[in-house]
Parts: sequence; structure tokens; C-alpha cells
Amino acid sequence: MINSSALKILLLATVLNAGRVFGQSFPVIEVFKKDKLIILIGSNHAGRSPVYSNESFDREISRSKAICFEYDDSDKEAVAKTGQIVSGNLGGRSLDKRFNEETIKRIKDRFSPYVKDPKDIYGLTPFMLYVLLEKMEKRINHMNSKLKEIYSIDKYIKNIALKNGVTRKGLEDRYAVANAISEISDSEWQEFLNRFMSMLDCDECVDRYVQNMETAYTSSKDPNHVYEYLMKSFYSDPKLWTLYEKFLLTERNKSIAEKIDIELFDHGKCDVAVIGAAHLGGENGVLAELKKRGMNIKNR
Repeated sequence: MINSSALKILLLATVLNAGRVFGQSFPVIEVFKKDKLIILIGSNHAGRSPVYSNESFDREISRSKAICFEYDDSDKEAVAKTGQIVSGNLGGRSLDKRFNEETIKRIKDRFSPYVKDPKDIYGLTPFMLYVLLEKMEKRINHMNSKLKEIYSIDKYIKNIALKNGVTRKGLEDRYAVANAISEISDSEWQEFLNRFMSMLDCDECVDRYVQNMETAYTSSKDPNHVYEYLMKSFYSDPKLWTLYEKFLLTERNKSIAEKIDIELFDHGKCDVAVIGAAHLGGENGVLAELKKRGMNIKNR
């Protein structure tokens, strides 16, 4: 029979072990430019499990002068414009004017069970079509439904900053995401959506997509982890990954590295930077771009 003291120890060990299993680890990187240091954190915007408190990390964040997040969510004007660009076609650029007849027919066939008039989708942007195609695939939608903003590393660090009066700023330009999406040509979007719909028609491809996407969101201190598993998600069609990376990562990575170099190091804007971990890895990732600029990288 277990006495009360032994039971308390057993319960404590169980709790501590659960923290190690279900908590999130994430990349914390020291970036040096000559004698100056910036802490770069690989974050996520939604998570599958809570981020457990770490005393030394929390203390370091609370003592920072200012934290630069990937984007400034308090900039309502920029958030509104980005939402407008992402979700709705402007200037009469309806989908039937942007894509060829074959692509439009393929899209209408997929959406016909969900809308009264398939022409209702003409006002959507290609990006929103991509989002909705994911939602219509049950396995992908189920995976995405597990991701909660309240469990994001972003949210955790913002709460520490708020509690300790640390200034929060934006790292990217106000309209970086909106501009990146706006610069994607109609022919590129058409190719991407056609390839994505073909992937959705392959059960094995969807299973692998979900498996690797879920792994991308697992806990890891490896700065290449998220990037590598995102890439593996598109294993069935490497060209699809090339387009995805171009749309959402490559040019923004160059811009983020430039901002860290000039605004953080040279102008002292922030001493901590928090960006999505997907931006870190790969030959076109932020870490590679920083190394090209002569900086030294040390992963904790």
C-alpha cells in the first residue's frame, strides 16, 4: 500500500513528466554581429499543446528592452488590408477572369456540393480557395482543428512581455504578407491550385501530407525541423512545394534577414526577434540569409 507521502511524490513525478512530454520546445538562437547579440526565437502562430513555463527563459524575455514579432497585430489598418487582400478579389478580378475554363470547371465541380450557385466562388481569392480546399478535406481539416492560438509560442511570449511591460514591435513591413500574396501571378496560382487538387485526389498523398504537417508542429529545438517537415508534406509533387515556398517564404525570408541586420543590429530596434519557425531553415531560410551577411549563429 502506498502512503500519502509516496503518493504525493508519484503524482508530482507524473505532472513533471507530462510537462516534458506535452509541452512545447522551440528553437532559441543566438545571432552575433561582431560584439552585438540578438536572440532569435522560432515560434508558431498556433499550437497543439500548452507552452510550459521555463524560469530562465521567462526571465530573459522579461528583461529584454523590446521584442520584435514577425508582424504587429496591433496595427489594425495593416491587419485589415491584409485580410482584404487574402480573402476577396478586388477591382473586378473574379476567378473566371483569372483562370482558364478547365481550371474553373475543376474548381466548380469541387465546390458544387457546398454552394447553391458555383458562381458564388468567383469572388474568392486563390488563397481563400486553397484554405477552403483544405477545410473540405476531412483529414486535413481535423488536423488543423487541433491547432489553437491560445497554445501558440507567440501568445506565450506576448503574455510575458505584457506582464512585464516589455515593448512589442513589428519586424516585417506592415504589408509584407499582403504584398507577397499580391505579387503571385494568376498563372502561378492556377498551377498551384491544380496541383493541390490533384494531390487531394490521392489518398496516400493526403495521408502523408497530414502526417508530415502534424510532425512539423511537434516539439523541437531544431531550427530546421518545421521547414523540413513542411517540405516533406508535399513529397508527392516537388513543384507544388517550390510554389508554396516561393509564395510564403523565400522573399519574406530575405526581407526578415535584412530587417534583423539593419533595424535590430544597426539601429537597436529590438534585442529579441520572434518569427515563425518555418522561416528559419532551408538554403533560402532566415538563418542562411543571416550567415550570408556575415553573422555567427549559435543554436541553444
